[in-house]
Amino acid sequence: MRLRMIVAVVVAVMLAGSVGFTQGQGRAIQEKSTATWEGVFVPGCTDDYGNTFDVMNYYEATVRGTKIYNKMGQIAKEIKSYKFTYDVFWNSLDPDKSLHGGPGENEEARWTYENGVRVTQQTSGAIVRINLRGYGPIYAETGHQRLDPNTYEVLFNSGWNSLFSGDAAAAKALCDALK
Repeated sequence: MRLRMIVAVVVAVMLAGSVGFTQGQGRAIQEKSTATWEGVFVPGCTDDYGNTFDVMNYYEATVRGTKIYNKMGQIAKEIKSYKFTYDVFWNSLDPDKSLHGGPGENEEARWTYENGVRVTQQTSGAIVRINLRGYGPIYAETGHQRLDPNTYEVLFNSGWNSLFSGDAAAAKALCDALK
């Protein structure tokens, strides 16, 4: 009986000591939040009267994330999953001309750190998706991108990525739909 109790205490101590420090990594902290953004999505569109307007964008998203720290307490990795709950695009000169993107599109972003500084960013999934009548989906990002997290320079890109590739046809279609 005494041996069972000692074994149970040893197992409990081992489990408690390993919480947050599994697989040779440091502590992992889960987070939930929301995110919003508003700004210019496509600049320099022209309407039928020669006026220049920007396509503006506003979105709301729920965010679930994990920050992983090394054994020295420095952040080593960050993973965030975004679910876009509201996404609207509009003409900067005439806000009544608008389109809705998504909703429900998902994206995952991963950042890697060295000595507490972000060194890589990877994203996967449908960042934006707009369905235009007579044209089909645009900005339906289906690939995987690796970016410099400081300059946002695209280091690697696979799949179809209108936003990161600067797809002129998609930009023109969006401008035309909102003029």
